[in-house]
Amino acid sequence: MTPKSTLVNELHLSPDGLDGPGRSGSADAPLASISGALDRIRLLKQTASLDGPLTVWVHGGVYPLNKTVVVTPEHSAPVTFKAVPGETPVFDGGVRIADWHRREFHGRNVWSAPVPDAAVALGPVNQFFVNQRRKKRASLPKNGFLRIASPTPAARELFAGTDRFIVPLGGYPESAAEPECIEAIVTHKWIEETLPLETFIPGERCFVSTHRSRFVMDPADTEYRLENVAEALSEPGEYFHSIREGRIYYIPEADETMETAEAVVPAIGCFLRMDGAPEQNAYVEWIRFEGLTFRHGGAGNPAIGSAYDFKDPAAPVRRNYAFRDNWSTKDKPLGGAPQGAVHLPGTVFMHGARHCAFADCTIAHGGWYAMEIGAGCTGVVIDGNHLHDLGGGGIRIGGAGAAEAKQAPSLVTSRNRVTNNHVHDCGEIHFSAIGVLVTHAFGNLIEHNHIHDLLYSGISCGWSWGYGESVTRENRIGHNRIHDLGKGVISDMGGIYLLGVQPGTRVYDNVIADIQCRYYGGWGIYTDEGSAHIVIERNLCRNCSSEGFHQHFGRENIVRHNVFAFNGGSGIAISVGRSRQTGYSWPGDNYAMNLVFVGNVVLQDGRPFFRQSSADALALEQFYSENNLFWDVSGAPEVFAASGDDQRRDWKGWLALGHDRTSRFEDPGFADAPGGDFTFPPDSPASRILARPEWR
Repeated sequence: MTPKSTLVNELHLSPDGLDGPGRSGSADAPLASISGALDRIRLLKQTASLDGPLTVWVHGGVYPLNKTVVVTPEHSAPVTFKAVPGETPVFDGGVRIADWHRREFHGRNVWSAPVPDAAVALGPVNQFFVNQRRKKRASLPKNGFLRIASPTPAARELFAGTDRFIVPLGGYPESAAEPECIEAIVTHKWIEETLPLETFIPGERCFVSTHRSRFVMDPADTEYRLENVAEALSEPGEYFHSIREGRIYYIPEADETMETAEAVVPAIGCFLRMDGAPEQNAYVEWIRFEGLTFRHGGAGNPAIGSAYDFKDPAAPVRRNYAFRDNWSTKDKPLGGAPQGAVHLPGTVFMHGARHCAFADCTIAHGGWYAMEIGAGCTGVVIDGNHLHDLGGGGIRIGGAGAAEAKQAPSLVTSRNRVTNNHVHDCGEIHFSAIGVLVTHAFGNLIEHNHIHDLLYSGISCGWSWGYGESVTRENRIGHNRIHDLGKGVISDMGGIYLLGVQPGTRVYDNVIADIQCRYYGGWGIYTDEGSAHIVIERNLCRNCSSEGFHQHFGRENIVRHNVFAFNGGSGIAISVGRSRQTGYSWPGDNYAMNLVFVGNVVLQDGRPFFRQSSADALALEQFYSENNLFWDVSGAPEVFAASGDDQRRDWKGWLALGHDRTSRFEDPGFADAPGGDFTFPPDSPASRILARPEWR
């Protein structure tokens, strides 16, 4: 008789399984965890017992996670962790809040329960879920924000942060019962900051924090909200975490009962870390996760600095190349990141991963970015995932910057794919988090993603200011649907935001709509400081609170065959020309042409088509505009182009400058542009310059 083969090509996981020595992981003796399966895979490799590609079948149910799953190069093999068809396996990093009692709290009838130690080990509770619904911390005011009265000391320079500010009358509960619980969530410019209370000086109405703000607190645009205020607990769906008592107080919603409510606080940072060592040519390779759900992660508010804070003492030190050393402060910790919530890691974090994949997975109810393709990663695929209800953003991609890459080329990140993902309802805690953020990385494909309901930019690509050397290049950003961003909370954002010199980067066939800023800068596509050598084509940008396209300053960019429709400021804007009079000194040489604008349709309703902030931004030798189609549905525009020095030109005056001699002022013939239907018949004027009849 032929002996039974010892080769293995399948393993099984089940919530009822068992890990440990001697466990086979077969269908009749399944393992209990991803970590147990990884131990088994390592043993199979050591004994040459893998029979080709291996599938780890993950059965439905809830798998509690009380520590991060760590994948190392010794686990590398063609392995797929795959949900059993028709079943939903859930990996849960939360702890349950039980032992509820009814109590009276500041005159309100509430539920109260002790908070387990695991729930507060990573810091104060800033995430609380009941029946998979995120709950709101008791805050003052209930909705929106209050304007600060003044900073202390008074300062105007952008990077002059402070640890204190003056509140307006009534802007602080001076009889606060538990002031040590209060945090100020401050919004200014394009960021938010978390400033825990150190002390309040009543006579001066001065809020002093344990942290320092990154930016100046200018009363013109700095607002705040006090969160975790005991006295503010008054409405269903609100909670207060008492640090002093170690309890949560909660006002239930109408459909919630003590007997059936599933109350959860996240108690884990990363669900999963792929810890390769690219500096030693050791990579995590060929591992795939498919159809799995991860929830209740990203606990705690990570410290801000040049190394990631995983909230895990066992985690290796990983450099955050998106954070500059000179962005730190020595006297007090920073309250916020300078842009894009870049201090937040991904709850799935990859370092030195190659040819790995996450497909059709769900990450929800977390506090950080959902996923991160970090330093030294290449060939990673993130496809078809559902990332939602997140305190941070969706997906990060980035490794070593230009200077570091020269010293350690193995830490460069490149040629990854982010496609077909649904990213929405992010920025619940960190408002400036982004749907898909590419910092230092090249050759990536970002296509067919649906991104909506965030408070900042949908896709951001590039992380070098000015015309200095950059790793970021040759990225392709196309066919994405991006809408309902900003919501009037912070400023200076784009549906797609670009930064720095990026030869070969293309932005194409995206549909962007409804970008709403707080004070300024709700743009469709935004080429910021030093954006260069980028092609932007065949995009539709509509209903943005500012322009459909805005270039701060840049060089040799091409914008062609796009539609910019019904945007609030003007059709397009260029802030700064060759002079680069920005108030800051950035690297790089001067140039000849800042923008080529050809074959576009600009559709407005009583607002200008062009806007410039400095006198030379739209000068003939710096800005080339031809073969475009302009139309104003309200009739001939009174102002065709406007500038910061209040120069206004009508259509004839614009032509007299030498611009758009082959362009037309004519109705493009869209089916129903105000209603969002941008299809057009073959004989319409738009058909001469556009090739996107399926736009809607």
